[in-house]
Amino acid sequence: MSEAMSKPGTAVAITPQGMGLLEAIRQPEVVDRIKALAPRGTEPAHFAAALELALSQNDYLQKATPDSVMKCVLLTAQTGLEIGRTAHLVPFKDTKSNKIIATFVPDYKGLIQLAMQGSARFIEAKVVRE
Repeated sequence: MSEAMSKPGTAVAITPQGMGLLEAIRQPEVVDRIKALAPRGTEPAHFAAALELALSQNDYLQKATPDSVMKCVLLTAQTGLEIGRTAHLVPFKDTKSNKIIATFVPDYKGLIQLAMQGSARFIEAKVVRE
């Protein structure tokens, strides 16, 4: 297990050098981390399949740093949202490091889901335009 994974609250450095994302997400320490974060009954294989689909649909996301993608997967697991349905992995170019970074972005359905899991009792969504 990596040093970062063994200490709570430290940076997440999960993807071993030279290992692809799909291979890394199936590693026992990553599966254990997803299990610990995800809602009960959610299988880590579900996140691996969703990541595989997201990567196959977005060439630019495939160029993102592996650690940034894995952080997004862990955030998705932690919030209980689903990659491609209620949350998305969006690649952005970091101009300082000149790297492509995947960013966790919940969509409106995900935000509604999170609000309803909290203290919201009623949400009304309307189209906003000029």
